[in-house]
Amino acid sequence: MILPIGINRPLRRACVVTRALIAVNAAVFLGMAAATAGDEQGLSELRRSWAFRSYGEPIGLLSYQFVHGGLLHLLGNMLFLWVFGPSVEDRLGRGWFVAFYLACGVASAAGWHALDGGPVVLSGRDGVPRELIEALPAGALPLASLIGASGSIAGVTGAFMVLFPRTIVRVLLFFILIGVFEVPAVWFIAASFLKDFILHQGGPDGVAYSAHLAGTVFGFSVAFVLLRSRVLSREDFDLLYVFEQRRRRAEIRRASARAAGGAGGAGGAVPDAPADAKSEAVMALRGRLASAIAGRDWASAEGLASEFAAARGVSRVKLPRRAWIDLANGLFEAGRHEGASRAYGAFLEDYPQDPEGPHVRLMLALLWVRYLGMADRARGVLDQAARGLVEAEDLALLERLRDEIDGRGPSSSVAAGA
Repeated sequence: MILPIGINRPLRRACVVTRALIAVNAAVFLGMAAATAGDEQGLSELRRSWAFRSYGEPIGLLSYQFVHGGLLHLLGNMLFLWVFGPSVEDRLGRGWFVAFYLACGVASAAGWHALDGGPVVLSGRDGVPRELIEALPAGALPLASLIGASGSIAGVTGAFMVLFPRTIVRVLLFFILIGVFEVPAVWFIAASFLKDFILHQGGPDGVAYSAHLAGTVFGFSVAFVLLRSRVLSREDFDLLYVFEQRRRRAEIRRASARAAGGAGGAGGAVPDAPADAKSEAVMALRGRLASAIAGRDWASAEGLASEFAAARGVSRVKLPRRAWIDLANGLFEAGRHEGASRAYGAFLEDYPQDPEGPHVRLMLALLWVRYLGMADRARGVLDQAARGLVEAEDLALLERLRDEIDGRGPSSSVAAGA
């Protein structure tokens, strides 16, 4: 079992709607239990009256989202909502988040109806209208009821995947080993989607996997369209930003390779310094650092980078430009902000005229302003970055950072989304 227990993205405002949704779900659960006073049959009938059914009233599209089949069902759903809901609410705004949440529930019910809501063989005790029974083949009745907030919350996680793909999710693992681990949100949510897809292929087992799948696809699609159409303002490190950065870096690597005639290209190794300037220890250290970066072992890489930087005083051996950037970005995403700052700085020291220098300076300023309390140092770096930035998103971030330095923007605790 893998459970999300938190993320590393701070909020700009209190998550009022998320808390209210959790409270309403809990109140409905407790209210139904109190109203039926231990009568399991009565509780089942009450849940069914709130559920969405293919043959039921349209109001069921909304009411089913607040009904749960048991305490574990409720707690599991509310845990996911508590972890992923506040950040999406923070980005969409409270009113739009309510509408989005309910729309995800409607979409997930529609997906369940399309994939699993057809006739199946059941007994005739579910209160199906007689005219519908007579219109169906002998022994066939519509699939029973859909209840639970799972589809709505799946939509929220789908939107989270688009808006904050590089945010780190802390997960509690119960499987042979028991412990807390950190994984990028995009991988955690994608793995959950794949799990639902595989389990859905295995046939009915009482869990509406198709509702989960439909909700995730709907939430992902809505968030993607809102970003793409700029109805929702862009933010650092959303999914579109990640795609654009990969494309931009590929273009820069190709341009650098052409400009250098293929020697010491964008992703290639830097030519080694003359033998008299090197020692076996420094070369071995560079190799260990490169291995740690390739293995995404950021804790080891940060320490090795400090050792390598200290050795630079007696050696002209350089780390490849791509390795510095990968190291800095990885440390940033892992929340190791001081190490990321040093890595970005080392890149600029080794490659001051690099085509990607303006963007690296922007990221360095972002760290200084929002994470390291060094806003005064960031002014000059931002001025240097401004001379080479051309993308609208980068220029917008630069202006936001300047506003924050001057006290006109959000608090320095606002996360960059990395």
